Amino acid sequence: MAESYRQKIAEGLKELFPALSDTEASALGWEGLVKTYQFTSIQVKDLQNYTGTALNIMKIIVAYQIGQKGTPSGCK
Repeated sequence: MAESYRQKIAEGLKELFPALSDTEASALGWEGLVKTYQFTSIQVKDLQNYTGTALNIMKIIVAYQIGQKGTPSGCK
């Protein structure tokens, strides 16, 4: 279920921000879903196979949160 929501969120982000890469839109789609079974599954696979997928997703999310990427909204 989380994967379905993540995909819809990513598609919405791409509509609003066409310059956003598919990778970044996908990662940002996980933002509110990191405590789901599906994201935990990605983390477990990372630990088992050293894929780094969850880490890469979190790096993108944090970069946007702290303003290293994206355009600041001006809201505080």
